[in-house]
Amino acid sequence: MAWLDPTIHILSTFSDTLGEGISLPFSPAKTVFTGIGVLLGAVKDVVASHDALIQLFERIHSFLQRLKSYTGMPSTNESRELLGKIMAQLLLILALSTKAMTERRIKKILKKLVGRTDVEDALLRLDILTKEESLMMAMRNLEVAHHVDDNVEATKVLVEDINDNVKGIEGVTRNVDNVIHELKRNQTQEKLRLWLSRPDPSVNHNTACKTQHGGTATWFTQGSIFQDWKKNGSLLWIRGNRSAIIEDIKNMRQASPALIAYHYFDFKDASKRNVRGLLASLLFQLGDDNDRCWDVLYDLYTSCHEGSEQPSDVALAGCLKSMLELPGQLPTFLIIDALDECPNTTGTPSAREEVLTFLEDLVGSSHSNLFICVSSRPEQDIQSILNPLTSPSHRVSLHEEGGQKEDIISYVRSFVQKDRAMRRWREEDRNLVIATLIERAGGMFRWAFCQLDTLRRCMPSSIRKALNELPTTLDETYERALQEIPKEKRQHAHRLFQCLVVAIRPLRVEELAELFAIEFGAEAGPNLKEGWRPENAEDEVLSACSTLIAIIENEGSKIVQFSHFSVKEFLTADRLRTSEMGNFRHYHIPLDAAHTILARACLTVLLQLDENVDKKRLETFPLAFYAAQHWVDHAKYE
Repeated sequence: MAWLDPTIHILSTFSDTLGEGISLPFSPAKTVFTGIGVLLGAVKDVVASHDALIQLFERIHSFLQRLKSYTGMPSTNESRELLGKIMAQLLLILALSTKAMTERRIKKILKKLVGRTDVEDALLRLDILTKEESLMMAMRNLEVAHHVDDNVEATKVLVEDINDNVKGIEGVTRNVDNVIHELKRNQTQEKLRLWLSRPDPSVNHNTACKTQHGGTATWFTQGSIFQDWKKNGSLLWIRGNRSAIIEDIKNMRQASPALIAYHYFDFKDASKRNVRGLLASLLFQLGDDNDRCWDVLYDLYTSCHEGSEQPSDVALAGCLKSMLELPGQLPTFLIIDALDECPNTTGTPSAREEVLTFLEDLVGSSHSNLFICVSSRPEQDIQSILNPLTSPSHRVSLHEEGGQKEDIISYVRSFVQKDRAMRRWREEDRNLVIATLIERAGGMFRWAFCQLDTLRRCMPSSIRKALNELPTTLDETYERALQEIPKEKRQHAHRLFQCLVVAIRPLRVEELAELFAIEFGAEAGPNLKEGWRPENAEDEVLSACSTLIAIIENEGSKIVQFSHFSVKEFLTADRLRTSEMGNFRHYHIPLDAAHTILARACLTVLLQLDENVDKKRLETFPLAFYAAQHWVDHAKYE
């Protein structure tokens, strides 16, 4: 009975879950199998019934085929009710057909299948229910289609949201990568900074900008000499304001890409007084400003076993040349200020000779993208090297230029009009001060500053007398300052000056004031008397040294320094030792004697300490840490 196979195959795929899925109280597959089995038993000997059965099962098969689609599908109340009716009708057809077969009415059935017998009625009813089910299924499919459409739209929105989130995550990831890269760069930067022990020139630059009068030197930075140097490179040697040059080049970079690094030689800071400090400062700035330069610097760091070894000065100079020789390197501006503050007194070669040799070699390398500007006073040894390296047009003394005089005029007028004390003077007195200083300044900003600092303390009645007695030179100005030191403080002032001249690093107020507590004239040698320490160290130091020193804030500490490099130069110069003007010769400071004083002060402090001294006790000796680190540096000069 091959014609029965399709129906049997469909029924065999049903499980009892079909009945559960459409909520029938019986297993539809098992029940239909039973009905078919009874029907087949009734016709097994009736050959004539086969065609009728085939026709009957074809009618039933079409429904069973549809019924298969309900397996695994969620049902509704309406679908469960309709399917129940169809299953009941199907079983009724099987029962009626079986009854007809048992009564041997095959021919009658065959006739009535197309007529109105009870079997035909059942079959018609099955067709009606099947059509109703088809409509319901169509509606269900339509609902499902709409639901699918909604799900598709929702899925599209979800996918778009996911895409947006993915893009957002990608953005966050990039940001995180950038942050991680920046953190690693900062960590490496700090490693290299410590490795190079590079001095920070920004402290000097900020101080220079702060004290610079607005508009100063614009006549020079906008003039033909400076503009020609910025275009054609080579070496520019000037004596005068350098902070304006640095700021001009920084502004220039906004329109035209360029690299800039600068260094301030500083007589107050040992790390800024030699060629190593210069190279470390320049290299770190260039590396920090340019990724390719940073790679060159990092290669040097790696070659020194990841910073476990220090590079030689030759290696540092070679690193700078490698940066300059990078393909397509940007124009590179190197600004070197106050070369004359690099010492030329100790060592063979001296620190200044090493710097001059480096500059000579660098200029001789003829880098087309290199622009060097050096500012210094025209000391003989500096002239002997820099004159051959510069053309006459690139050797500029700002003191001799008309623009410098205009700057001094502007500065003096601004100072007199803004100073609180001078604003109380009569207008004619203020105008007289302005006219006198402008006439006698001779292009020297420092001289004008010193006179203003003195005049501002005058009573109105003594202004004209002070103007008539103005010193004509800086030396005379400093001699006047020495003359103002009270007689009882001159010995202390001289010792303070000695220590400031030779100190390895800048001294804090409390460190320098420790000299007031040391009795240098004791027969048994210097002795520290803690009771001699001044209550106010800052006031005591300032009152002893007149206007020749200044106290500045530096990284949370108050540092004592000479008010200008020319003060140190004045105190150590032979012209003071041989001066015939007044009794100032005893202020002259030979370097060996100054080192001896500071070495004795250091040892005196250290001898107050023993191996059992604790941290709290140690803090009561302000000079102790400096003494422990540097007493040998001073003692070797004795």
